[in-house]
Amino acid sequence: MVGNLAATSFRLGLLILVGRAVAQNLGSQGIVVMGQLQNLLSLGLAIPAMALQSGIQQAIGSAQPSQIQARSSWALLSGQILAAISGLFLLWLATSGFIYLPTQVHSVAWLFLPGLLAMTLVGNLQAIAGGRGRMNRLNWFIAISGPLQALWLFGWIHLGLQGLVPGILLFGLVAAPIALGFLSPFPLSLPRLDQWKEQAQVWGPLAVMGSIAALSAPYLQITIRENVLAQGLDVAGAWQAAVRVTDLLFFTWYAAFATWALPKLSGPIAHRPGFGKLALAPLGAIGLGSALMLFGPMVLDIAYMGRFPEAISILRLQCLAEMVRAGAIPLGLILISRRAVRTYGALEIGSTLLQILLVRFLVPRLGPSGAPLSVAIESALYLVVAGAFVRRRKGLPLAL
Repeated sequence: MVGNLAATSFRLGLLILVGRAVAQNLGSQGIVVMGQLQNLLSLGLAIPAMALQSGIQQAIGSAQPSQIQARSSWALLSGQILAAISGLFLLWLATSGFIYLPTQVHSVAWLFLPGLLAMTLVGNLQAIAGGRGRMNRLNWFIAISGPLQALWLFGWIHLGLQGLVPGILLFGLVAAPIALGFLSPFPLSLPRLDQWKEQAQVWGPLAVMGSIAALSAPYLQITIRENVLAQGLDVAGAWQAAVRVTDLLFFTWYAAFATWALPKLSGPIAHRPGFGKLALAPLGAIGLGSALMLFGPMVLDIAYMGRFPEAISILRLQCLAEMVRAGAIPLGLILISRRAVRTYGALEIGSTLLQILLVRFLVPRLGPSGAPLSVAIESALYLVVAGAFVRRRKGLPLAL
């Protein structure tokens, strides 16, 4: 986990430099559009990549050596098929006027299709490497691809808002060949019909769980952004600036923790981490949030050249909300590893609906500060309900 955290933190620092360049050249509108594009990309990757990744790590981590080739092949092929469908949906969404995107961006929206295909391949290759326990290779790939991603984005930023689209969406075209060679999922084979049926039975419940969680996060961000935009582009720019910093930092920690914890939770009972080790998720978030709250003004100055001083209050509230959210992260991973589909699905759907209602009630009344408050309330309720289920459910054992 330490190596993965170090590698992703290196990439994180480069992405902060990218945000600094966007703020300098494109201002509030650039920051908002960048956030919108990133959330749209996450929405498109939800089913073909994010939904499959937990299944990949769980299924390959628990597979016999003879099963790895078939499961890896099935994952990559099914991911590409789903990515093509998701890309067509996002192309419609980006040009329909249903969400905020400037009209000059519509002409390059077709890049969602190749962008999703490439990024899906990269994400699923990383999940296969994690499931096989190739953490050194995975960490090195994350560290190597970080500079490439930053250079790619820097090359497009100076073309204006239109340059953000290829900069964000097409990095996978550079990273995918490197991932294929470096992470080495080979040998692969074309899955037979009986293998498709077998993998559908193994991964179906996991894909359902992953889809719910993966779709809800970017959809919620888009919903919040649309509500904040009603108060003006500059207000939305300040909110986006704060949330981008917290998302980059906290989700780097969450991703590193999940990459370490999920394969272990999916393995033999004797090797599963106990609550003491799982507590690293909230403890790490508390340390990160405390430091960010203390040095927030300096972080915003570095990240955006002082263009968003009003974002500090939102940043601090968002840190508090993330500290609450972090407590629920291990509980969600436990439910995924034990394939508690109904419980996990009900929790995710219920929490998403609750937060949408909270956002639509709080943001018009409290401004952008209502967004982190909605996260904190929803996460606290999720933590209580999920914690009660994990403690009482005999079918979800943990090593003590």
